[in-house]
Amino acid sequence: VEYAVGNQGDFYPEGTGRLLKAGAKIRFSGHYHCIGEETTDISSIGIKFYPKGQEPHRRVISFMLTTGVPDSERLNELSIPPTTVAQHERYFRLEKPAQIITFQPHMHYMGSGMRLEIIHLDGRVQTLTHVPNYDFNFQISYNYANPPVFPAGSFIHITSWHDNTSANKYNPDPSSWIGWGSRTADEMGNGWVELSYMSDEEYEEHLQAEASAASATGGGR
Repeated sequence: VEYAVGNQGDFYPEGTGRLLKAGAKIRFSGHYHCIGEETTDISSIGIKFYPKGQEPHRRVISFMLTTGVPDSERLNELSIPPTTVAQHERYFRLEKPAQIITFQPHMHYMGSGMRLEIIHLDGRVQTLTHVPNYDFNFQISYNYANPPVFPAGSFIHITSWHDNTSANKYNPDPSSWIGWGSRTADEMGNGWVELSYMSDEEYEEHLQAEASAASATGGGR
């Protein structure tokens, strides 16, 4: 689970949920930077459980899809030359039908935009979320009001943009080359996607329910 500055938490559709096994341990991975003085950090977590005896039908899982330089040995390799706006991307094939639940971009101070698209089986490209004015201080999880469902073989496509120019007010030095790294002065291009895989039977049931709803309202896909 990714939780960063400005995030408001993750919410899942009815009938889905994360698996937290008995005896499991929760590990926090906090990122800090020296400021020259002693300080205190207080971290907490809130989890809402299903009522005892009630279990969700499908499990929610997270994928961190890292954008990067094509054909690089490291999937997260970024190259952001001085005084440029650099673009990187990543593709991910759905091996099973899936419902896309949330999307959260994560970059640092050079990050200026990120887009999540679906490439359909017939080649159509559909934008699910486009964040053209990314702000490091507001790393929001975009929860879909009606989480979309896609068949196996569809591709998730994530594109990131990093602005290493003087137009970026957060940029301390546009003359520096920036690469991947965990420091805020370095960069990342992480697209966090939360989804729930479906069986073929569940997918067919979903299509039938969609068709029935569209027929009842006089609409269509």
